[in-house]
Amino acid sequence: MRPAAKIATAAVFVAIAVGVLFGVRALRGLRVGPSSSQPVALGGRVRGQPLAVPLWRTGTGASVRARLSGIAVERGFVGSYLRFLQGSLDGSALRYASITARDDAISGGRIPAGLRDGSVQLRSVQQNGATLYSAQATVVAANREMSFPFTVSLIRERDGWWISDVQPPDFDVAGPPPSLRRSRTVPAAARHATTVFALRYLRHVADGRLPVMTPTARAQVRLGEDSLHGTRLATRTPVRLVRLEYGPLERDRFAVTVSASAAGRRLRFTLLMLRTHRGWECDAFL
Repeated sequence: MRPAAKIATAAVFVAIAVGVLFGVRALRGLRVGPSSSQPVALGGRVRGQPLAVPLWRTGTGASVRARLSGIAVERGFVGSYLRFLQGSLDGSALRYASITARDDAISGGRIPAGLRDGSVQLRSVQQNGATLYSAQATVVAANREMSFPFTVSLIRERDGWWISDVQPPDFDVAGPPPSLRRSRTVPAAARHATTVFALRYLRHVADGRLPVMTPTARAQVRLGEDSLHGTRLATRTPVRLVRLEYGPLERDRFAVTVSASAAGRRLRFTLLMLRTHRGWECDAFL
């Protein structure tokens, strides 16, 4: 055989050997899977990273509370805690609170008489992060002149979400923030829009027709997180607004607590109104 032919034949055998070697390694890789030393992504996220939507999850038990989302538990506790702070609810009636959280709230005390100026209303809620089984939020309550920030922590167990811990407001340093001092009166157009929406929302409880609202508020209705979810009224039930308590106007939004009556029943709910390109609309049920 010629030298050139021998070289060509040897090159072919080398190429075949290299191909077989890579094929064996590839098969081993398929059998073994990814190296255990590398992080494995779960659902597009790395284990341990905070998740964006765990508060919509519920427990796995069969009880009524296990079917409540974390948002519903947080909202229920905050509403009862605001009533406790202003002295209209006993500490033993705090909703969804663990023994530790209840003790924290009671030991933190109520708003001192010298700091009371009108009813206490929810000003803002900021979710500080959450995992599948825990969450924390900073809540700011306020009356006419004073603001009272506090922190709540939640845990998710088989029987649902619990308020596990509360860091009450520090009444020694409470004072009116600059944004509240500069707040303006809610304009007439916003008050009119609030009245119209409140009446239409009350009628929605009877006839099922949703009034115009932002996508955020509409999502709450779809998920059963709106204020009057579960309330039932007969069709054509007359409804009447008794009182609207407006919070301070903060740039393009304000909170309002609505008291109403329908067929002899007293109903109460709180809204966050937002100025959009279409005018004033409900942006959230608080």
